Amino acid sequence: MVDSRYDTNGLANVVETVAESGILNYTLANTEATGNSDYLNLDSDGDGCNDVDEAGFTDDNNDGLLGPLPLTIDGSGLVTSGSDGYTTPADAYQCQIFNSSIWVDVTDTGIYSGTTTSTLTITNATIAENGNQYRVIASNSSYICATATSNVATLTIRVYTVITNRRITIRVNKN
Repeated sequence: MVDSRYDTNGLANVVETVAESGILNYTLANTEATGNSDYLNLDSDGDGCNDVDEAGFTDDNNDGLLGPLPLTIDGSGLVTSGSDGYTTPADAYQCQIFNSSIWVDVTDTGIYSGTTTSTLTITNATIAENGNQYRVIASNSSYICATATSNVATLTIRVYTVITNRRITIRVNKN
């Protein structure tokens, strides 16, 4: 029987194998192949940002450990030498529009709403907005070393106008 334990990214940290004899065997994940198991690495995902920083904790001396030295831990394994951490970080979103030269933050005015959420709403768009390019920047205080940028979305306005004049019908194409 194999029992896998996963980290928050869904990667196995510990694989526990129970043999017929009832003996437990453990394999600790080493996703970077550095020779050290992930739980011993200060940057277990290898992105150049210490895990303590990515988790939203304070590392005043940039040694990759929570808080100042000496490192202190309580009986439950909780690091107590740091003054913060162990809180739920807030996600932050900022929608942007490309103005033909740079990306500009969009605000909740005019046709736009939800500009600091994961869903941008565009209401009553006109042909003038056709072809506008949008993206969203997502950041999270637990991932302070990087932000994520969405793929670009292009707004397409479809014109379905029909003009009728004395038994003649003209269909207007967008171009």
